[in-house]
Amino acid sequence: MGGAHRPLFGPYAKRYGRFRTPRRPCLAGREGQGFPGGERAADRCAHHVELGVHGQGRQGRRTGHGRGPDHPDLNGVEIAQKNFSEAPDANDRFGHGTHVASILAGSGAKSGGRYKGVAPDAKLLDGKVLADDGFGQVSNIVAGMQWAVDQGAQIVNMSLGSPDTPGIDPMESAIARLSGKALFVVAAGNEGDEPRTLGSPGSAPAALTVGAVDKQDQIADFSSRGPNLDGTPKPDITGPGVDITAALTTQSEEPSGEGYISQSGTSMASPHVAGAAALVLQQHPDRSGARLKALLTGSAKPNPLLNAHQQGAGRVDLARAATASVVSEPGSLGFGTQAWPHADDKPAAKTLTYRNYGTQAVTLRLTATGTDSSGRPAPDGMFTVKDAQLTVPAGGTAKTTVTADTSKGSVDGVFGGTVLASGDGQQVRTGLAVEREVESYDVTVRHIDADGANSPTYATTINPGDGLGKFVELPYSENGTVVQRLPKGSYQLESLVFAKDNEVGFFVQPVLDVTRNVTVTLDSRKAKPFAVKAPDPAAKLVTSIVGYYDEAIGVSNTWSSSGIPPMRTAALGPASPTMRAQFNGVWKNPGAAGKNVDYRLAFNRKGSFFTGLTRTVTRADVAEVKVGFGTSVTGAKGQVHITPLDERGMNIGIQDPQEQNLPQSTTHYLTTADVRWSWTAAQLSSSSEVRMMFWKNLVTYKPGSTHTLKFNTGVVGPDLAAGSREEQGAERTGDLISARIPLFNDGSGNLGSSIVTSGFARLESGGRVLGEGPATDWLNAEVPAASAPYRLTLEASRSAEDTTTSTKVTGVWTFTSARPTADRTTRLPLSTVRLAPKLSLRGTAPTGSTLTVPLKLSGAGAAAGQVATLKVNVSYDGGRTWKPLTVTTNPQGARSVTVKHPATAKAVSFRVDLKDRAGNTVRETIMNAYRLAP
Repeated sequence: MGGAHRPLFGPYAKRYGRFRTPRRPCLAGREGQGFPGGERAADRCAHHVELGVHGQGRQGRRTGHGRGPDHPDLNGVEIAQKNFSEAPDANDRFGHGTHVASILAGSGAKSGGRYKGVAPDAKLLDGKVLADDGFGQVSNIVAGMQWAVDQGAQIVNMSLGSPDTPGIDPMESAIARLSGKALFVVAAGNEGDEPRTLGSPGSAPAALTVGAVDKQDQIADFSSRGPNLDGTPKPDITGPGVDITAALTTQSEEPSGEGYISQSGTSMASPHVAGAAALVLQQHPDRSGARLKALLTGSAKPNPLLNAHQQGAGRVDLARAATASVVSEPGSLGFGTQAWPHADDKPAAKTLTYRNYGTQAVTLRLTATGTDSSGRPAPDGMFTVKDAQLTVPAGGTAKTTVTADTSKGSVDGVFGGTVLASGDGQQVRTGLAVEREVESYDVTVRHIDADGANSPTYATTINPGDGLGKFVELPYSENGTVVQRLPKGSYQLESLVFAKDNEVGFFVQPVLDVTRNVTVTLDSRKAKPFAVKAPDPAAKLVTSIVGYYDEAIGVSNTWSSSGIPPMRTAALGPASPTMRAQFNGVWKNPGAAGKNVDYRLAFNRKGSFFTGLTRTVTRADVAEVKVGFGTSVTGAKGQVHITPLDERGMNIGIQDPQEQNLPQSTTHYLTTADVRWSWTAAQLSSSSEVRMMFWKNLVTYKPGSTHTLKFNTGVVGPDLAAGSREEQGAERTGDLISARIPLFNDGSGNLGSSIVTSGFARLESGGRVLGEGPATDWLNAEVPAASAPYRLTLEASRSAEDTTTSTKVTGVWTFTSARPTADRTTRLPLSTVRLAPKLSLRGTAPTGSTLTVPLKLSGAGAAAGQVATLKVNVSYDGGRTWKPLTVTTNPQGARSVTVKHPATAKAVSFRVDLKDRAGNTVRETIMNAYRLAP
């Protein structure tokens, strides 16, 4: 993901379902720019929305991801359809909309009624607001919400969300604006078991926000917890959301003959509650959305082991809701956050109203209880209710006062509670929430742009210094100053501050200790620019990237630019041993003399970020690397990625290189101080698909040195010396043999891979096949414990559109192996022979010429004195006939063969046989190893 700076705004939301099959992650928001482990995502991803309506005789209209129109369970229930997404139509190819609609209103026809929905007589509105990949824009969701209400919706089920942020976002605003006309039933989210993980728009106070429980009413581990960021008690209620079986879209890529699928998520819990709301509204068509919400929460069944921030009022109980005549208004009371310290906290009081829809007065006994975020009882007196008993007249209301007193007790954190009103056959629960702030202080952040003006355009994030917990993105402030309350502790701060001319100040403070009120001033005038000069004075900076990675907290960010970056950077605060930064760029001479010459200069820094960088690089500081990238076909294109790393292997990203015609020859001048370089060369198809790739990793160069590096030159074949032990080889652990030997490493010894048209890997012993698979993957096979002989065969062929050399490569190894001693992994005694002649970048040698072909041995047979026999045969007719070549060894021990090319030959193929002194053998056959040209 390296090479692009973090998006500042994410217009995406995501569906709140948990699927049995892998699903695409949301990548919007903060991205790890090529760093080890990446960085936590501040996803603003959109899920799918279901909107529904219920009126007299009609139940649960919904919209969202589109519906599978042909599923028997949903036939005949749709009364309107509209596509708000960027997909071509409203059909549900993703499946989420079909599943949720089935839970809400499915007839169960295909299952004989077994998988009937909560409100099976529903007539549905079908509005698709997300594209076929399950993602979409918030504006589309808001448009769908408006459409549903305009169609007469009274109940709106939304199985969707994105991370909640300070302030009111568009979806929250829409719920506030439309809730007078409809009840919005919203999934809480699937972000886990920590407080304040609730998503938006479930964070909207007017929403009926739904968490998920299993069939035993235990809270699902994925179900998001409350309260919301302003302290409103959330979620409001729970519904079944674990292993819910419902309709599978008929447009699924993997259709099921049964027509159903099991999924988990608050997406599945929400339509259970929306369906219950539809049934209750049919019973009481005069109830407003707010009163319907109060009825459902007040009649819910709580789990006594869970607190209000996990379950709200409890699991929806339709039987209780259907018989309830008394409700509380509002359905929950939030008392906000009481600032630390708490000795002087004043009790906060709110009015609670009970409304009686019945024909007889009801006398209620009132009690208030609460727990902390761990489920332990709240201190005595933290939650109190004024009246121990209250009589609510028939058709009327009665009021009482509920008080939260955070001066009680010594434990800080979020407390949830319940007012239970019971009597005369009625039970009403009202949720309570208050936060007793932990020791915290004000962090004031001032943003000043390069012109000295207070900047309202910035992206500032404060991350917990231990890598745990949630990061904070500072909200918008018109005057550029934000006061953020933070618990006592150590943090990390990063910021981008923009000026009107688009110049940006990039600040990083790796250590921000909050033990008192703190002010941080991000003054772009004090940040410094990058002023790096290449050895050639005529070379100009064409692209650059600067960034950092803090491995202790797993946070990173980068900024990339073409040309001279309109950027200033500054390191703030004390240094951190886990902080690493890098600036790298490419300089080119725009004239003809610099057409194929790059200056790639990289600078690493430990402990802190850059406060600009001024450096003049001389020729004596850099290494010269002449690179040739070959191909044997005409019209091929390629890319060479050249990546600078520090001694820990960290890089902050590079710009993707442009596609070049192959073959190509370029010269690169690379910085050498505290920098290691990795190379990746990819040959591409006409549609820019990678067809073959070669790697050379972690190379260190000396100042002033000169090197030659070639990729995709012959002879391409097996080479155990290419890459690392983790990338190729064969080994045995216990009774498991694992083997992978790439057949297309290039003649220069670079590790390679290639698209193949056919091939296989096979392990045999005693005439039995023990394991078989693709030649390009690891082959794993269980084998007998006793010592036994084995035969490993790998074979692969390549398309003539990709290459005319090494078109088919076969390797056959024989060896003996027994179970190693306990807990040991042993390398198996395999060998390879790489053929390394000097060929043109087209993979050719002259017709009629004589060519010396060096033989590079690796593996078990490479050690001095271990080769028993080494034979090389050559073919000029595609393997129909073979001729032996003489293997010679020079005084230094280097082996080679000499090939005399016939004037009529078009290509040269090789067959190599090696046997080591332990009896292990290998035969390599490389067809069309190289071509002959006049």
